[in-house]
Amino acid sequence: MADRIVKIKVPHNVSDKYVKFIVATELYREGKLSLCEATCIAEMDLWSFLYEVGRKKISFVNIDFERFKRKLI
Repeated sequence: MADRIVKIKVPHNVSDKYVKFIVATELYREGKLSLCEATCIAEMDLWSFLYEVGRKKISFVNIDFERFKRKLI
């Protein structure tokens, strides 16, 4: 997958770190990113990312059972 840089305007009171975390968690929640990719975008280590995801009540178990079954076959 090729990376892209996206520019957006946000208010001054919203940090870059927060925007990266929100984008990463939302894309992860939707299954568009792996956990590893999400932590890279958020620029966080795995455990800090999982902690923050848990605080926001987002499941960190992001399994597509159909895809999982196909990989087992």
